[in-house]
Amino acid sequence: MTTKYFALLTNQGAAKLANAVAQGTQLQITEMALGDGGGTLPTPDAAQTKLVGEKRRAALNSLKVDAANSSQIIAEQIIPEGEGGFWIREIGLYDADGVMVAVANCAETYKPQLQEGSGRTQTVRMILIVNSTSAVTLKIDPSVVLATRQYVDDKAIEVKTYTDDVMKKHVEAANPHAQYLQTANALAEIKDAGLMAEARKNLELGSAALSDLQTSKDDVTAGRALINGGAIAVRTVSARGEGGSAYKDTNELSANAVSFVYSSAKNSPGFEASLLDFAGHTGSYRVQLAASYANGNHFKVRTMNGDNQSWNDWYELYHTSNKPTAKDIDAVPVAGGTMTGELSTTSGNSYRIRTEKRAFFLRFDGNDFYILKTVNGDPDGSWDNSRPLRINADDGRLYLGANTRIEGNIYVQDACFQTDGNLYGSAWGGWLSDWLNSQLASIRNAASDAQTNRVTDIRLTAEHQVGATGITDYRNANTVLTGFTNGDADYSAEGLFWSYIQYYRSGQWITVGRS
Repeated sequence: MTTKYFALLTNQGAAKLANAVAQGTQLQITEMALGDGGGTLPTPDAAQTKLVGEKRRAALNSLKVDAANSSQIIAEQIIPEGEGGFWIREIGLYDADGVMVAVANCAETYKPQLQEGSGRTQTVRMILIVNSTSAVTLKIDPSVVLATRQYVDDKAIEVKTYTDDVMKKHVEAANPHAQYLQTANALAEIKDAGLMAEARKNLELGSAALSDLQTSKDDVTAGRALINGGAIAVRTVSARGEGGSAYKDTNELSANAVSFVYSSAKNSPGFEASLLDFAGHTGSYRVQLAASYANGNHFKVRTMNGDNQSWNDWYELYHTSNKPTAKDIDAVPVAGGTMTGELSTTSGNSYRIRTEKRAFFLRFDGNDFYILKTVNGDPDGSWDNSRPLRINADDGRLYLGANTRIEGNIYVQDACFQTDGNLYGSAWGGWLSDWLNSQLASIRNAASDAQTNRVTDIRLTAEHQVGATGITDYRNANTVLTGFTNGDADYSAEGLFWSYIQYYRSGQWITVGRS
């Protein structure tokens, strides 16, 4: 009789199974699909890649080797009672990659829905014969699948058998809870396991957990932990120069101690103070910090040089309530003072003298030195366009800006330019005003002399006539010839006319003589 209902691997499924066997891996089957075959019972075909009429696809509930036949794999899916409304005629199995690896047909069955008046939970199984069942595995999400009653019963039996065995061994064991500490062993398990250091770390216990405690507040034994809450081993003693104190000298106080020091004690900080002493390295390198208890304004510190066991001087620690004076730090007070050294600056602009509206400041740009002023209303700003004074750094020449006004005398070596305009110098033989007065006096004298001896007029006296007939030579001293007569028009004059030359000076006429 020909088999009507059967299951087989698809070509893709057979190839994937063969590859899994060859690679030593597993073919992960994850889902089962149900279909109605398109209304008729289909015949499974290895070439299929999908069902003819798929109606539902969901995760498998189980995939196991048949206990009665090790070559058969049983795939199972449970359909909840709330789903249905379709015929089931074909079944398909899909792997994790979404490839249909097996296909089967089955006897026709209808899965109703509750709203149709009938509902049931239905289990669908596919039995598949394979060559290597170990190469097939189920991959599911337990949160989205249902279990059959038989599956649950089988698992319950497995769990009970396992728990019975575990409880039997637990009861029979001498120490069934090795992971727990036993009270009777007093934490010896941690020590035996070599976990003491790790336990202290987890409990955040420092090295003090390994140390003995102080026997008293005055116990300064090295390595012992505190009992009074201090951060340093303490010793409550005092030092003073008089009275019944245990110590007279601050140098004798113990290291790593808190003490009280009177100002009268030798090597005290100079005031009554609480004193904190702490040491480092070998204990020979110490620091003492003294704080005034009266008002807290004074703090001093000193250190011990461990190399030679000598104490250094006390030094004042300044703070907001005990600020150093200018004298303390060799500074010039804000209110003013005298500097005994040079004040140097690398800033191009420096030493600004300001008011609320304007300022003057010094500037050196590497080539010239200036005295500059700011714009009115901006005392903290840059300079304005004026250049009151400039000195060239190369030749030392002084340049004064426009509208320069000098209120005092100007001196150039021995020469002087006074505010009244007078000049003094060797070129004038002294003051310029004296030289000018001397020159003007000479000029005035010369002018006076010239005025006194000035010739204001010149004239000829009345003519005199002399006969010249037969005279061949005639001279008259201090006279000039003014005319002659020649009646017969020959080459000989008959008469000559002459006059004296006179000039008028100092109110009288003077006849010019011949020199």
